[in-house]
Amino acid sequence: MVPSFPSSAFGYIEKATLNADGNSHQVARFIEKPPADKAQALILAGNALWNAGIFLTGPIPCLQALQQHAPDILQACIEAMAGANQDQQAN
Repeated sequence: MVPSFPSSAFGYIEKATLNADGNSHQVARFIEKPPADKAQALILAGNALWNAGIFLTGPIPCLQALQQHAPDILQACIEAMAGANQDQQAN
């Protein structure tokens, strides 16, 4: 996300070179929730984005990625869902 103000509540992704597609960049570095003065400097430099932690994917690719890269987390999710209760119906 393009930052609209300096915030220490977000991580920042500092952009590097523009990719050949002309629409995306390589990542120079990730800065985890910097203090206010460093957030201000990142905003002023103009080449940083907020890391909003938003992932757009369907459930199947997500589950496949967990199986391949983090089977322990997948197992914990399976166990958590097996014990889940639903208190009320969504409208």
